[in-house]
Amino acid sequence: TESVQSPFLRAELVDRVAAMLNYSLLQLCGPKCADLKVLDPLKYGFQPKELVKQITDIYINLDSPTFLDAVAGDERSYKPELFALAITRLTNASIKSEYEPEIFTKFT
Repeated sequence: TESVQSPFLRAELVDRVAAMLNYSLLQLCGPKCADLKVLDPLKYGFQPKELVKQITDIYINLDSPTFLDAVAGDERSYKPELFALAITRLTNASIKSEYEPEIFTKFT
């Protein structure tokens, strides 16, 4: 998504991409994230911090007015407080560099 934004911002796709990302972020950072448990995370390659990093990278790479509208238009999973919580977790866990959470605040 970093080098090629246009396919993801097409009218047919942008709402679906935004909804998928919002739902994934909700599952990983939302109020029920503690319920997300895997018995042997190494065996299954379950790395929630890395997954949150990758998801937020996609949000940052697709940053545009079209994408922001699609993210905010997702009635199922979008909540501004979810993005604030994700920023806190990213910062506390030192997952993102200092400037990246600032870019991510556009979604709150």
